[in-house]
Amino acid sequence: MAGPATASGVWRSTDGGGTWTAVTVPAGGGASATIAGLAPLRGGFVAVRAASVGGSAGAAVYTSANGAAWRQSATLTTADGSPLTLGPVSGGPNGAVVAGQADGFDIAFLSPDGVAWTGTDPVGTTATEQISGVALTAAGQAVFSGASKGNAAEQQPVLALIGVQGGPRRIGIGSIPGAVTTQVAVNAIAAAGTTQVAAGSADGLPALWVSADGGSTWTRAAGATPAVLSGPGEEQLTGVAHGAAGWLAVGDAVSASGTPEPQRPVVVGSADGRTWTALDGAAAFTGPGQVVTAAAAAGPAGYVIVGREAAGGRTVEAAWYARGLTGWQPAASAPPASGDSQMNAVTATGKGFVAVGSAGTHPAVWLSANGRTWSLVTLPVPAAAASAQLSFVAANGNTVAAAGTEVTAAGLRLPFAIVSANRGTTWTPAVLPAPPGTRSAGANLAVTALAAAGGGFTATGTYGAPGSEHVVVWTLALGTAPGTAWTAAAPDGMGLAGSGTQAITALTGGGSTLTGVGFMATQASEQPTIWQSPVRN
Repeated sequence: MAGPATASGVWRSTDGGGTWTAVTVPAGGGASATIAGLAPLRGGFVAVRAASVGGSAGAAVYTSANGAAWRQSATLTTADGSPLTLGPVSGGPNGAVVAGQADGFDIAFLSPDGVAWTGTDPVGTTATEQISGVALTAAGQAVFSGASKGNAAEQQPVLALIGVQGGPRRIGIGSIPGAVTTQVAVNAIAAAGTTQVAAGSADGLPALWVSADGGSTWTRAAGATPAVLSGPGEEQLTGVAHGAAGWLAVGDAVSASGTPEPQRPVVVGSADGRTWTALDGAAAFTGPGQVVTAAAAAGPAGYVIVGREAAGGRTVEAAWYARGLTGWQPAASAPPASGDSQMNAVTATGKGFVAVGSAGTHPAVWLSANGRTWSLVTLPVPAAAASAQLSFVAANGNTVAAAGTEVTAAGLRLPFAIVSANRGTTWTPAVLPAPPGTRSAGANLAVTALAAAGGGFTATGTYGAPGSEHVVVWTLALGTAPGTAWTAAAPDGMGLAGSGTQAITALTGGGSTLTGVGFMATQASEQPTIWQSPVRN
């Protein structure tokens, strides 16, 4: 038996589970009365309790040869004395493993016998990943399983392997036979007149689709050479934009070995949306640790791409700019004094560009007149939230709307929005209400897309219990008071409501029609969807 327990009792059976007898596992010396985990061990069993060790939160470990008599065999603490929060516990004939969290990182302690324990390097960050299970291999390495944090449209599986020495190795889910089936994902969409281009991936390769009739019919786009859309590793396109020189699509690539960070941006361009050429061979895209995060925009000043990159042991925002589809240069920005930062989305206004993301625990906005230099505007964390980040932004004239996710101290994730009437200089909070007939606190709301449409903005999201999430549509009409003007609706129809999970993950407004792309998912299958509606604001 493994995993957190909900009571402090332990019972023992010697006849295969027919009869049970309560046994006592010691709890003294600052140890919690609750057993956090119980697991088999070579020649016996191991139990773990949270405990105060040296004045800081740690763990007390107990072992037993037969499950009847127990003794404390060890204590677990972090190397720097930071408080330890216990996670799953597992064991077997090769030893035991205790997972935990400290300083915002997922870590583990490994032992061959329950007595001698060694801590590992961090496996991942608690802000981005949720660890659901851990096991020990015959070689004495810990295998972590879980998922990235986020709503249904954002989550990705996580599988990592780590030993007592060296850093973790991410295992590419696609390299496991049977783990991945045929897959098509559409992540972004943009419109220019009656032409629309959608970007995403198909079976681990970037993919593009084009429509010449406003989204009614679609054909698969092609690269000028086979290598354009078939680079090494698993790749996807996550952003697309149209400007004076044509279409730009961007994304990222994960190495074939399954390393956790993409090795280079994926950047492709097209004059007509049908035939694409690779642009990521430019020197501007050859730096280490670069990641494009679903963000490209085009305006009077040219094109920009935003994301993040590794710098001095931190992750900081990064941007690139070009007057046309070629001639890319890295931009200059002002990272915050401390903490990580990243740009998640970008939009063009008549006077420049507005990017949004996070700086440390705060939502953040960056402004640029030309894409070359950017200034940081750090925003306050929403009331009652411990942290927040912005993931979507759109401009309609001088008004800019942005939306994202706030996280409470208890770990509850809630959507929030802000609106600027002066191209991003100052911002006003804007409430995203729950759909009619649902309680805001229990609706499990999340934002998945945002676009300028008609005389205002339209955002989509999801609500409902995990595994049974439906689409919610928010609209904001310009000329109304920011913070009170968003209205929510829960539409019916294929790809919007029904069994399983539905999500609209990208939006674009073309004339009087709003086009969205997303997916429908059940336990048996997942398929992309395209959704169109008249603009309603």
